[in-house]
Amino acid sequence: MSIDNFFSKTFDEEMRETFKLLKERSISQAKKLNQDLQRLENLLMKFEPFPFAHKFDDDFLVAAVDGSGISSLCNFEDNFIQLVTAATVIHNTNTHENKPMKFIALDDVIPNNGLLTKVFNFSADRSLFIQQLIDFCESVYPMPDLVDPILSHMTEYSEWDPEELQITDKNKLIKKIASELLNYILFPSPLQEDNILQSVREIAEYSLAKQVVLSDLPIKYLILDGSLTIFPPGRQKVPIGDYLLRDLCLTSRKRDIIVCGLSKTHTLPGATQISDIAKERFGSHAHWFCRIPGREDPQGKLTIYENREIPPAMAVTYIFKFSETSPIFRIDFDYFWWMKSIFNEDKEKMKNREMKLFRELDFMSHEANWYGYPCPPGFAHKKCTLTHIVREVLTSRAIQIAKELGIKEEHLISARKKIGL
Repeated sequence: MSIDNFFSKTFDEEMRETFKLLKERSISQAKKLNQDLQRLENLLMKFEPFPFAHKFDDDFLVAAVDGSGISSLCNFEDNFIQLVTAATVIHNTNTHENKPMKFIALDDVIPNNGLLTKVFNFSADRSLFIQQLIDFCESVYPMPDLVDPILSHMTEYSEWDPEELQITDKNKLIKKIASELLNYILFPSPLQEDNILQSVREIAEYSLAKQVVLSDLPIKYLILDGSLTIFPPGRQKVPIGDYLLRDLCLTSRKRDIIVCGLSKTHTLPGATQISDIAKERFGSHAHWFCRIPGREDPQGKLTIYENREIPPAMAVTYIFKFSETSPIFRIDFDYFWWMKSIFNEDKEKMKNREMKLFRELDFMSHEANWYGYPCPPGFAHKKCTLTHIVREVLTSRAIQIAKELGIKEEHLISARKKIGL
């Protein structure tokens, strides 16, 4: 079909109406944000980056994890095969060698130099699919069993919001979880391949992250791709990934590792207006950050976020901009770590702690490929991402192996691919 058929008058009209609605919503959001301008004056912080050739008193290690995969490698009758990849990289800040941040070899720390490649086979039969997903999780995530991360999540949440969830007898709760495990987990539909890959990819990423945390390496920062958003436990089922994320935060905190959830897409209404305020106040070249206050803040949330789960439960959210040409990024920190390591009743002490934190994050953001964005997640992304050619080769190899086992190729290729749609 000609491209002219898509760029029609109807397309233009619908896009115009869409952007009119978005502009109207943006105006109403700006009015809400204007109610908190005084608070934003105090929350917006400008900082000076470390000078060129700065040397830390002690260089430190930064780990990052990202994931990718193939949603449908091939399928056979009511069975689907996916490939999930996840990668971790670890960098040393390396200032005492007067060189850029350097990679740390992982051969002796994490198998396959920090690259995880796993096949996930699942059935459209829901009961079988549920067991397959649990088996996959238990095969890759370092834990005694699934009761452990579920308990971590519920214990953490009961500390964060004791009015909503109270644990009166931990031993009884452990027995209850063990006997009613499936009642605590929210599973995607076995017919939603993309959603399943996302769930499996999260499991793979958190599995690698926990291996890093449990290693003997003195990691200071662990950067995850995405926010630290979770479902609250107790009144509803929770995805497996949420349980693993909380368990990861708890384990990291015990080992003095700072967990960061770094989002390339901030998904925060009003963020562009906050950025405009920072630009007007500090100048276009300024390095700045802004904490998004949560419900536990003495003045509560900003008006614009009153009905939104921003920041997420048990997390503290900031937006930041380290370069005039970079977008606005979002970063979430574990709430309990933040309360211990950043929060202080003395506002000047707290400000100094925040400044140190973001100066170190800025130091990681001087790689030319992603200037203004911490580079370890960029390298983790490159390490695990599958190109189109690699995807085709892996699919062909999978089909070849199936044929060697007597399964006909025509039964493995999807109908969509066969007919070219």
